[in-house]
Order: sequence, then structure tokens, then C-alpha cells
Amino acid sequence: MFKISFYRLWQTTKLCLKDHFCLYKKWYIVFLSLAVVALIIGFIAGIRIASSTDISKISDSILLNYLEGDISIFGVFFSRLFSLIGLFILIWATNCKPFLSFLSVIVIIYKSFTLGSTCSVLIAIFNVSGVINVIFLVFPCQLLFLLLLIGWASVCMSYNFSCKQYGGSIFSQEFFCKERVTFSVFLGILFIVTLIEAILMPWLSAILVIS
Repeated sequence: MFKISFYRLWQTTKLCLKDHFCLYKKWYIVFLSLAVVALIIGFIAGIRIASSTDISKISDSILLNYLEGDISIFGVFFSRLFSLIGLFILIWATNCKPFLSFLSVIVIIYKSFTLGSTCSVLIAIFNVSGVINVIFLVFPCQLLFLLLLIGWASVCMSYNFSCKQYGGSIFSQEFFCKERVTFSVFLGILFIVTLIEAILMPWLSAILVIS
């Protein structure tokens, strides 16, 4: 019975994901393209600004504060969680009008740039230990955060332009009823990934040694 229930859940999840990507495919392509370009530029910029010992060049302020001992691991968890929820709200709120939607684009570009910059600075300063941290902590966690933001931005942007064409508002009850499952799933994944990052950070940051 458990295997049957799990199989049905898996099939339902795959179907929902397929429908979701098909519905918002255009905006996913736009945001992913911008993210890849910004990430590459950020990586190159990080290499150029990194010095041998100056960790203040790390773009991820939460990671930087933890490495400098300014916040605890609980601070990392709650700071990351609330900052990302704040970005979710910002993306939703700025899609109330088409002319404000460029702010969602700026959020995605900024997060992509800082991801690339943080990875290259860590590698430039800490060498092998930096590579390990980037591979097992920084890049996978931050990439998942970025993908969640891209997914939410795609939903909000699509609804924004649909409202412009057919009427309605992103603040309407219709939007909340339609996208409450999407937002709940994104929020659940965000919570889990943030928790994993907080658990792994003390272990992996402990091996960081300036070479």
C-alpha cells in the first residue's frame, strides 16, 4: 500500500511540475538566460576583486557575517529564511503593474551575480577548501534559492501581463486561490534548503583555511 501511495504521489507531482513548466515556460527561459549571464559576469568579477586574504569581498552578506563571527548558525538560518521570504514578497508586490516588473528582473540578476561572485572569491581566497565549500554548500544551496526565486518571478510576471491584457490584479483573491499551492511548495522547499544550509555551514566552514 505504501509503495502504491508513493507511486501515485510521484506521478501526481511529475504531472503538476510538467503543467507548471509548460504554463510558465516563456518566463522561465527569460529569467534563466539572464541568470546564467549574470552568474558568469559575477564569477569573473569576483576573480578580479578577490585578494589573497580579504574575505570582506564575499558578496553573500549572511555567509560573510558568519565567517567573521558576527552571527550564530541560528542567525544564519533565520536571516536567510526571512531575507528570501522578503524577496518573494518583493517580487509579488512589484508585479502589481507591468512598468514595475523590471524590479523582479533586477532581483534575479542581482542574486545571480552575487552567487557567481561569492563562489569565485571563496575559491580565490581559500583554494582547495574554498572549492569544497562551493561544491557542497554555497553553489547548490544558493542555486536552489535562485531557482525558487526564478520560479516565483515567472508566476508573478506571467500573471502581471495576463492582468494587463484581460484585467484583474495580482492582489486579487483569484491569484491567491490559483497560486497558493505553488507558493506553499516553494516556501516548503525554501525552509528545507535553508535548514540544510544551516546544518552544513559549521562543518564545511571549519575546513576553510587561507592558503
